[in-house]
Amino acid sequence: MEAAAAVPAAAAAAAAGPGGGAPAVVIDNGAYSMKLGFAGAGSPARVMASGVAREDDRRKYVGDAIEQCPDPSRLTVHRPFEKGYLMNWDVTQELWDRAFSKEVLDLNAAARRERALLVTEAQFNHEPLQDTMDQLVFELYGFREYHCTSAAMMSDVAHRSTEAGAGAVASVVVDSGYSFTHAVPIFDATKVNYAVKRVDIGGKVLTNHMKALCAHREYNLSDETYLVDQIKQVVCYVSQDFEGDMRAARVRGPANKIKRRFVLPDYRVPGNRGYVRGDASRPWNDTRATQPDAELRGPEQELTLNNERFSVPELLFNPSDVGYEQGGVVDALEQAIGALPVDLREPACGHVLLTGGNSLIPGYAERVERDLRAVLPDTLSPVRSRCPHRPPPCPAAC
Repeated sequence: MEAAAAVPAAAAAAAAGPGGGAPAVVIDNGAYSMKLGFAGAGSPARVMASGVAREDDRRKYVGDAIEQCPDPSRLTVHRPFEKGYLMNWDVTQELWDRAFSKEVLDLNAAARRERALLVTEAQFNHEPLQDTMDQLVFELYGFREYHCTSAAMMSDVAHRSTEAGAGAVASVVVDSGYSFTHAVPIFDATKVNYAVKRVDIGGKVLTNHMKALCAHREYNLSDETYLVDQIKQVVCYVSQDFEGDMRAARVRGPANKIKRRFVLPDYRVPGNRGYVRGDASRPWNDTRATQPDAELRGPEQELTLNNERFSVPELLFNPSDVGYEQGGVVDALEQAIGALPVDLREPACGHVLLTGGNSLIPGYAERVERDLRAVLPDTLSPVRSRCPHRPPPCPAAC
């Protein structure tokens, strides 16, 4: 899920240099993943993990190279972000070196001097961190010019370039990523700073909560962040009827439509990275049974997931479930709209943009729109939410 939406091409076009020339470089510098590309392109050239990983034997994997590791369970991933802010510049340099290498964007020093750069930063980024970014961009990598903005602003620019967003007076972008969630009101392409609301819940909190639930149910996966992220992305969904789903999860036997069994990966078998038992895209069999040493390995291990599938994403809407004394996504969205001048509230309700990795969780957009309609005055309806990068409906076996 933390494989977030691609950098909007329309937003990137604003970074093109004076008089045209080579297209600007675009880096959506997320805490979980980085999206890399060029202004005007319809999709990023590369999406890679925002981290540097090391195996026990000290072999290092940078960014997208993590996917090439034969046994990710042995990796310790170091991310440059702490609490949503870019703090580790050594890791950042390794990631950017990889990004500009021949294998990815193929931008040497001479090519960078001819280009502008558009890069995202955290909301209300601290001035010392901005100064360090200036040094990184100009002194180390030698770009001609660059502009920092937030992912929320880029999403708004992209939305205004579409038919649905053409002529929009105001909008509210709900950017729910790895570190936290922001509700960002925007008027006339300008962020309304005093109305921005933050929720300290993001993909990292969801993953840690799933670790705790898995340890309580079956397996201790506290050191398996990479695997738990994968499980979360495959099986979780946002409930539209939490109490009803809880009742359904209590049903025993085949009548339980919530329960799923995730077959844990066996990294000794090439290509076996784990899957949901019964998934139509995989045969229902024991993949180890065909291996020569099947008797020594034993049967595949399964992790049973029941109410965890919807109780983990529920934290986005009810942070108090894990001790956060604050409202959830919809509460922040309501407060952000309420902080706007009266004349802007109705236009903003008509353009609620849902972005960030957590917006890809099935059911998220429907839940936000439904709950927001329930708390706003009738005079502000109808509410129209848009999630430009929503995944296809969850298959029955997911």
